[in-house]
Amino acid sequence: MENRRERRARKSAGSNSVGKYYPPSRDLEYDEYVGELGPARNGIHTEMHVRYGVLNDQYLDWSVTLYARRGDLDEILRTQKQLERRKIESVAITSTAIQRQTFDVDNPDAPPTTVNLVALRAGSEHTVDTQFDETLKALSHKWANKCNVLGPGVAHPRTVATFAFAQNNRDPEFRNGIYSWVRNTIIAHDSDTAEEVLVERGGYYFPRQPISAAVRVGERMKFLKAKRPVRKIASEDHPIIATTGTTMGMIVEAVNSGDWTDEIGQFLDD
Repeated sequence: MENRRERRARKSAGSNSVGKYYPPSRDLEYDEYVGELGPARNGIHTEMHVRYGVLNDQYLDWSVTLYARRGDLDEILRTQKQLERRKIESVAITSTAIQRQTFDVDNPDAPPTTVNLVALRAGSEHTVDTQFDETLKALSHKWANKCNVLGPGVAHPRTVATFAFAQNNRDPEFRNGIYSWVRNTIIAHDSDTAEEVLVERGGYYFPRQPISAAVRVGERMKFLKAKRPVRKIASEDHPIIATTGTTMGMIVEAVNSGDWTDEIGQFLDD
């Protein structure tokens, strides 16, 4: 379904927009996924949300956004509310450029700092497609250098899982093959609780949609389907505590879901 920006772009493309880049929104298949980039610092977790529109195996419209999330399961149990999130950075397609916006996390009402990274014009489909890979690769290396608390060249397990899924999801054989049902995906570690992943995170990013989960277990990814979150966080009749003992690893081991039998691609080493 087209969002407001895409509808406006499509309408403009038919009038006086000669020379500007507009993705063929009506023909694109859109999908989203979100994963965590570890480690957390001072109770602040970083999430990477990706939205892309694909046509003929090309990503012709996309955005990559980093969010700062305050708290984890303990915070959910304490407040019984949705966790707070604020934008850190976003790289997205516009009609004239691939644009990066940097936000002041401490002052979310302040206007972002905007930089045009790559100029776009009509016919820039190849540039848009290849720059998606370049954007994720640059971000993965930046994050590895910034957060190598486990040692030089050692990425946090959640970071590895997030970028490994991004890489494999880019493969048409994965996206269009036996894993074509993996859509609106939350990337998780096997130690994450179901309440954190399927209820809180799913309720924030995919509040009205069926979701899937990609769970890193050892050196593999396992997948499962989930209905859209049935409640926002909790109520008096449905307290959170009822599900806090269940991890994503327990769930994927208990169900007959598909998995990658090969080792996850070493995206950070490319």
